[in-house]
Amino acid sequence: MAETHASRHLGTVPTGTPTRTRVKLTTIRESSADIDAAAAAWAGRVDRGPLSDQDQAALEAWAAQDPRRAGA
Repeated sequence: MAETHASRHLGTVPTGTPTRTRVKLTTIRESSADIDAAAAAWAGRVDRGPLSDQDQAALEAWAAQDPRRAGA
């Protein structure tokens, strides 16, 4: 039987013994279509009237997270 990645790291651990788990984090890059959709949503909110300070900060934070968003 083929050993899976998870089964290699599982075993009997005495009660009360701390364990460590390694987790591989994967970043999924946002597509240009996703950026365009989010930008359109922000544009719609701006068109409806001035943003609150909190919303303005959220928009600026969103734009700063990815250089591709600057032109959106």
